[in-house]
Amino acid sequence: MLDELILPHDSPAGLLAAILAQRLGARDMRPAVLRPLFEDILSTQPPILASITADLAAIAQRDPACPDSQHALLNLKGFHAQQTCRMAHHLWTEHRSEAAFALSSHAAGVLGIDIDIDIHPAARIMPDHGSRIVIGEMAVVDDNAAIRR
Repeated sequence: MLDELILPHDSPAGLLAAILAQRLGARDMRPAVLRPLFEDILSTQPPILASITADLAAIAQRDPACPDSQHALLNLKGFHAQQTCRMAHHLWTEHRSEAAFALSSHAAGVLGIDIDIDIHPAARIMPDHGSRIVIGEMAVVDDNAAIRR
């Protein structure tokens, strides 16, 4: 399964799209629907992919429990939630608010962060571990910020 997920991709966008689609895929949102959506966003929005690369580097550097960026990419639900929020935000900015809300809500349930965290797709903030915080539509946290308990 892991080989099928990682090996056949020609681009970072394709790889991340496959990983997120597989992680989020469920009865009401299948991987075959999510993957092209994610790949389209990632391949047409270089700043989003650059931010994801920076996220991976930050996690590997700051999280002592994370051995490297590959581990974060493949296993950390906080990272997956973060990138899904980033894509929901992109959908929101493209005036696809229902798709943004649906993706955000679905990801929260699948990744198990809906009890502890609620982030409006218009907010410009990304979750790390989903720990008891609500972020509204008007919230803005700039680059390189970390919110810690």
